[in-house]
Amino acid sequence: MQYRITSDLVELPRGTIFTTFNWPVDNHALALLSVDGHLIVGRWYENSEGDDYIQVPGQRIPITGEHYVDSLGCVVPVKFEFANITTLEEAEYAQFFANPFPSYVG
Repeated sequence: MQYRITSDLVELPRGTIFTTFNWPVDNHALALLSVDGHLIVGRWYENSEGDDYIQVPGQRIPITGEHYVDSLGCVVPVKFEFANITTLEEAEYAQFFANPFPSYVG
């Protein structure tokens, strides 16, 4: 299944088309998450003290027992369409931040 970014409130540019890979989401990976049935593209952060949260630009969403959170997979951009990307450098920058394997980024 493919998804399209329709908001300016996420890391990926508006118009980005992406898919997900359904494997465990590593800490700090960009993921598609369902929070109480609402889809969110954000970075998943967890720690041993149980202070888990989702990071989106300008906002930290704490994960508490009051909400049902389900990971739908790691985000992998397919293409940028109708986005404000005009150079190869901007496209590579966006893909860098969408990398589902942040520990492998050189």
